[in-house]
Amino acid sequence: KLIKNAKLSAPLKNGWTLFPHQKKAIVRALTMRRMILALDMGLGKTLIGAVWSKAFTETFGRGKLKVYIICPVSLKEEWRRTAVDKVDLKVSICSWAKVPTQVESHIEHFVVCCDEAHAMQSTQAQRTKDVLNLVDDKRCVGLLLLTGTPMKNGKPSNLFPLLKAVRHPLGRNQKAYEAHFCNGMLKNFGRGATWDASGCSNLDQLKQMVASNLLHMTKEQCLTDLPPMTNIFHDVPVSSRFQIQYEQAIVHLANIQANSSKLSDESVLGAVQRLRVVCAYAKVEATVELARTILNNEPAVVIFTFFAQVAKQVHSKLAASGWPCSLLTGETPQKKRQELVDNFQNGLTSVFVCTFGAGGVGLTLTAASTIVLLDRPWTPGETRQAEDRIRRIGQVKKCKSYWMRSFDLDKEIDATLESKKQ
Repeated sequence: KLIKNAKLSAPLKNGWTLFPHQKKAIVRALTMRRMILALDMGLGKTLIGAVWSKAFTETFGRGKLKVYIICPVSLKEEWRRTAVDKVDLKVSICSWAKVPTQVESHIEHFVVCCDEAHAMQSTQAQRTKDVLNLVDDKRCVGLLLLTGTPMKNGKPSNLFPLLKAVRHPLGRNQKAYEAHFCNGMLKNFGRGATWDASGCSNLDQLKQMVASNLLHMTKEQCLTDLPPMTNIFHDVPVSSRFQIQYEQAIVHLANIQANSSKLSDESVLGAVQRLRVVCAYAKVEATVELARTILNNEPAVVIFTFFAQVAKQVHSKLAASGWPCSLLTGETPQKKRQELVDNFQNGLTSVFVCTFGAGGVGLTLTAASTIVLLDRPWTPGETRQAEDRIRRIGQVKKCKSYWMRSFDLDKEIDATLESKKQ
């Protein structure tokens, strides 16, 4: 009855129709009731979640079932638009920081749809505890976990909370799961024995065992007509000023490491961050010049960086050159973010500069077919998330991604990304 009430072949409120892969995902999720959908970015996870939720509303009755959407703050407006304008669905949208701790007593049934569900990759995080408590309510009749990266850092331990939430048998015993699939063991780090589950083991078996509650679909499988993405390494000549700053940062890092017992100490991480900042600033001028060259031949370009101050500098220089620019960082008010995206998509601005943290997920920036990554995060998932802002449903042009590189640190990070992909 749920699948019938999903009305998968009928046009949506805005006239759209579902893609075959979206129908397949919805049917599977409705059949299982509790499901992890690991779909590549740009396959329409928001629409899938909205249609899935409406099937429950139509089945249980609009006045008898409540739909909870849990998502990053930056995606709340996108969810509101999808639910109201495309699916005609009433939803309660909350951020990961404000997961409902209890459901009103008069609510007979409810379903939960979590977007960017890898946000609950640690059982110790409060948001994970809140979600697990919420979906454990006997009135919860459905749970959909949407994510492009179910193991964000390539670690099976990150998947355990999701398996627990969907009530997969592997989610019953964390220690046993970590021992078998995370090479979990007691290790001595100098302060006594500590349980370490940061490794991985028996991955083929894990993939086979979770298949009942985890559906993984790639762009290559679902969107055969989607234009390809070409990655281009763009090496940047370094000025003597930045060369000196880089060497000073290297010496500082070496001194910190010599006096630290653990590579994860805050002082070490701070020194590495200082090194990354130097690398980023060294690439600003080259990034601006590359963007100008791109804009002489293309209508738009997207630029990502890890650092807000670097983003502001790139934005300022391009704006001073006369290009209409949008800037999105963590400081941008939530109400203004969708307006920036709309302006870019409608051709009112030609440059979209943003940080990975603020713009790396949920945004559709297909007005551009070229993206410039001034620097990269440490995980391949976050890098792909950024690139997929331009390569998603609606893109008709071949895409290019420029990876700006200056010092050896950039090359080491890129090598790390490639190894983690494997």
